Amino acid sequence: MIVRIVELGPFGCRIDHGIVDDPDDIPEGYERRSVETSIDVVTVYVEPKKRKQ
Repeated sequence: MIVRIVELGPFGCRIDHGIVDDPDDIPEGYERRSVETSIDVVTVYVEPKKRKQ
C-alpha cells in the first residue's frame, strides 16, 4: 500500500509532500483534513495547523 501526503494549498492548489509508510505519519505542524482511498493508494490531505491567538 502506498500512502501519499498532499497539502491543500491556497486557491485550490495541491502540494505533494511525498510518500510515507503509515497514514498517521504526517509532517509536524500539519493536521489531517481528509483521507481518500483506492485499491493500492491512500491519499492523506493535510493543511497547516491553525495558530492559537
